[in-house]
Amino acid sequence: MPLERSNSESSQIGSFWDQKLKELAARDPAVPLYWWDNPATIRHINRLVCGKAIDGFHAGFHQRIGDILRESGVAAPKGISVGSGSGMKELWLLQTGAVATMDCYELGPTLVETGRRIAADHGMENRLRMHLGDPFTEDLPSDFDLVYWNNSLHHMKDTPAAIAWSRDRLRWGGLIAFDDYVGPDRFQFSDELFRRVNEAMTLLPDRCLRKCDKPGEMVSRTVGRWSAETVAGEDPSEAADSARILPAMKACFPDAQIIPTGGAVYFLGMCGLFGNFVTKEDQRILQAVLQIDHLLAEHGETPYAVGFGVKKRDGENKARKKFSTVWKHFFHCVEKSGK
Repeated sequence: MPLERSNSESSQIGSFWDQKLKELAARDPAVPLYWWDNPATIRHINRLVCGKAIDGFHAGFHQRIGDILRESGVAAPKGISVGSGSGMKELWLLQTGAVATMDCYELGPTLVETGRRIAADHGMENRLRMHLGDPFTEDLPSDFDLVYWNNSLHHMKDTPAAIAWSRDRLRWGGLIAFDDYVGPDRFQFSDELFRRVNEAMTLLPDRCLRKCDKPGEMVSRTVGRWSAETVAGEDPSEAADSARILPAMKACFPDAQIIPTGGAVYFLGMCGLFGNFVTKEDQRILQAVLQIDHLLAEHGETPYAVGFGVKKRDGENKARKKFSTVWKHFFHCVEKSGK
């Protein structure tokens, strides 16, 4: 299977993310640096996903998962997550009641041990199950109610194969859900997108360009491209095949819903700046930038997206489309007869 990794590759990726966990633990939580540290940006994304500007990282995503699974009528949904990290996001999903259990697979030993401690601390050892290893090498059943990808699908070296594997793991009527980076491989965005991002950056006054973790230093209004070699050198799994996620999702789940959540400006241009938006005026500036980001996303320039797809038998999609066409024709005739 093209999803399988060599032992050395798996070890390198696991070590990289274990180190990331240490760096995250060393960060001052009182200093917001990234978009996920900023409540206003989180509310903006949640509104795009679930229609409500609610608080909580991935809260809109998790609310939608819960709504879809409840509609399916399954009493105690069980989920599987690939590249789960420490399992914290899966814990949040469990706490919403959307699923009964989550089997989490991760390559980083430290991350898995951290996840097991988190599960124990919350009394969820039997519900949040951490597995150290590669799920693609295991003989897993095809009866999961949910396959959950949270910023891990873009780390797969063959994303169409990962999405097909996900479909194989689901029962009929089961759900694949992702909240992920879906942009170009290795972050190789177009010159035109960088031009638009740099235009948006001119809206930020100097006070909003201060590096929050490095007093005295400023972020440039001109955003540059990372080299593909640099990105791959740090983490060989980083955005290795991300550009094929959306086409593969549509091919494997024809009725899939894809929600662009943006990131052209708030991800590419504003890393390290989110502690600067404190005053009401700064908040208004941030809202204006987020609206520009949303407009870019609506026109297809979206590094991030959320997606939902239900596993259906081949005939179901055709029948649904035929039924929809019949009803459209019926209403059209009714409308004409009333004139």
